[in-house]
Amino acid sequence: GIFWILLLSLFLLAFPLYAQETEKEEGAKEEVSRGKRVLGKEKINTKEKLSKYSTIVLKNFSLEDAKIHKDMDVQIYAKKLPENLSNMISEYLKEMNLFKKVVRYEEGKSYENAIVLEGKFTKITPGSTAAKIIVGFGAGTSTVGAEGKMKDAKTGNVLASFEHNRHSPFSAAPGRPEYILDADAKNLAKDIVRFLQKLY
Repeated sequence: GIFWILLLSLFLLAFPLYAQETEKEEGAKEEVSRGKRVLGKEKINTKEKLSKYSTIVLKNFSLEDAKIHKDMDVQIYAKKLPENLSNMISEYLKEMNLFKKVVRYEEGKSYENAIVLEGKFTKITPGSTAAKIIVGFGAGTSTVGAEGKMKDAKTGNVLASFEHNRHSPFSAAPGRPEYILDADAKNLAKDIVRFLQKLY
């Protein structure tokens, strides 16, 4: 009887300490996860949080020098993508309650207490079903890729920059590339906003 009483006493003494250590470990994991990379390549040049800015200005990403698949339907889709990506980013920013104002860039206009998000597309391809079947290992996947930066609207200082590609495990059906590319573009927009959220 005494043995079981002693064993129970030791357990009751030890459990709060174990629980405390577990809480510390979970807290540490949470802190690490905040610092995890969200995008393919990230460069952060500021220690200040982006929440100090009240406004984010969205400038349409450029198609200049982008590797765009020669398919006519892809070319048509690509021309709409800069505007579409800005719309997607705007929606996700509002969903996540980031920044008091989300506005579109206007040439020649000055912005107070704002950051500008700008960039360019690097690759837009619906993928290749043939490559996927013959080669495998991720070959033939669709891709929407971009590189971008966040700048202080007043000083022009680059606060952070990134490069990122989004792929789908499928390739687009002939004549219907917009569906698969739209999914990649939405995921790209969401990832960019998650990066902003990390810095917020």
